[in-house]
Amino acid sequence: MYTIEPMQISVIVLSYNRRDELKITLSEILKQKEVVMEIIVADNASSDGTREMLSADFPQVKVLAFDQNYGTHARRLAASSASAQYLLFYDDDSAPSTPQDVSRIVAFFEWHPEAAALCTNIYRTRSNFYETWGWERYAVSETSDGAYEGLFIHGSGMAFRREMLLRTDAFGSDLFWGDEEFEAALEFVSRGLRIFYLPFVVTHHRASYKNRNKSGYCRAVTRNRLLTILKYFSFLRAIEYSFKEIIYELILARGTLWSVCLGISDYLRLAPAFYKRRRVIPEGWVPYLREVRERRYPGPWRWFRNQWEGRRYRKVKVYE
Repeated sequence: MYTIEPMQISVIVLSYNRRDELKITLSEILKQKEVVMEIIVADNASSDGTREMLSADFPQVKVLAFDQNYGTHARRLAASSASAQYLLFYDDDSAPSTPQDVSRIVAFFEWHPEAAALCTNIYRTRSNFYETWGWERYAVSETSDGAYEGLFIHGSGMAFRREMLLRTDAFGSDLFWGDEEFEAALEFVSRGLRIFYLPFVVTHHRASYKNRNKSGYCRAVTRNRLLTILKYFSFLRAIEYSFKEIIYELILARGTLWSVCLGISDYLRLAPAFYKRRRVIPEGWVPYLREVRERRYPGPWRWFRNQWEGRRYRKVKVYE
């Protein structure tokens, strides 16, 4: 008699007009060993032949062919269609680095029932640096097997317990795209759900240049950051962080100043709806916010160092 092994994890890839990158990602996922998984591609109405490629080259992959671009909300829509209790998300330009990555994520969930979400260690292959370097410095605690608890979510490689993700409002339709991970991390913490960073599971992020637009990104990030601050911080902290965020974006924007202004306009239009859904995070979490302590609200020396590093990254035209 044959026995059917239960589905352990659903691997979901978000895709939009990056057919060739998606093909690389799926080829790497299919190399995974020691795990029973389903692969789902959430395609945001691609028009570059992506769906034809999937049908011809990857018939074993489940395709959610949306008739419009839902942005990162497609992650949530795909989660609703998944059949496994664990979900692992990649972008169409990111993929596991070893054949054991997915099985390691499943094992961590099995060993740590308290974990609601996991973030992998993101290595940007075309720029040769770790996007998640040093995140352990902002951890609340460390596990005996080398994981770190904190506010750690990165869109290029993250995993969730399906039930807990769908319990939250993470990856809703409001933000569309642009630093939505920050909102998702605060959403989890506001509901008492725990996130762990796994530095020993490395995701390769190729950071494709295709579909990247600096002005559009600056507008989206400005809007989404301000909305997130309004939703999850106390009134006084929201005023402080919003002011600092606007100053930071105006300085960083340079040639895209108008995009930041448009982002602020978008924020003012959407703010009343977000205010009604406020879920203020516990004050004890604020010291562990990486974005507050370093990247977004630094002291003078840290700010100048960030500007220098940002200029170096901008030379390779990678805007995220």
